[in-house]
Amino acid sequence: MSLWSGSWEHVRRSALPLLTLFACSAGEAPVAPVPEVVLVGCEALLEGPICLIEPGQALTWWVLAPREARIELEWEGVQREPGWVFVEHGQRGTFTPERPDGALTLRDVELGWRWRLALRPAAAPSEGPRGRSLGVRRGAP
Repeated sequence: MSLWSGSWEHVRRSALPLLTLFACSAGEAPVAPVPEVVLVGCEALLEGPICLIEPGQALTWWVLAPREARIELEWEGVQREPGWVFVEHGQRGTFTPERPDGALTLRDVELGWRWRLALRPAAAPSEGPRGRSLGVRRGAP
């Protein structure tokens, strides 16, 4: 069963912008900008970005990246396998965090970009369908 069966193009056009802070160290090689990232599964998405999530809720990402891109997902510093598949000119993966608080990082092994997402528990279960809060991150800030 898929969390998301609609068109990612529709999600990309209707999603909210995410703000992400990146720190660069002096003397390091330039890092490629973060590509477009679409996120589905948050009850709410706050600036930071911070995803408010219910326990057991899966998160699905779509990253504008070629088929050969080596994107990794880390949960609390431990690499996880989100089952990346190439779809609609990007890579889609799904991951269910063990708990609704912590930090997730997507990174491209070769290009060096990182995209971080903080997770916090949702205040109460929602009345509507899951995946209502969406986000898009385009390029570097």
